[in-house]
Amino acid sequence: MNQGIGRLLTPMLFSGDEGTEIVIYGEAQQQAQQWYVIPMQQDTKGNDLCYKILSFTAPDMALTYFGESDIRLSRDTGSNAQKWLLNAAGLQATARRRTAVRQRHRPSAVCWAERSRSGPLTS
Repeated sequence: MNQGIGRLLTPMLFSGDEGTEIVIYGEAQQQAQQWYVIPMQQDTKGNDLCYKILSFTAPDMALTYFGESDIRLSRDTGSNAQKWLLNAAGLQATARRRTAVRQRHRPSAVCWAERSRSGPLTS
């Protein structure tokens, strides 16, 4: 959930279909507003650098960056367009969440994932 506006990343019409546009929407108690946030890369100290964000209702679908203000669901391929930086409050909080994720992937409501200003991350 976005702390500033209290809204969630939501697939349009709560759909899990490929190509579905992602919008910012108020909490609607829908499972489509829940996401799996899974670490993809780490730095040399083991801190998570970027994540893939998978749909809870369609776990083979990932948030994918297609361009300015265009985020859609597409098949999870691990591409750079599916790597996200999350605005975390600090490494300690990130490390606690990472431990919980490794123990068992749990869905959560994620509202805002930040991209680098130049677009998708590069490897």
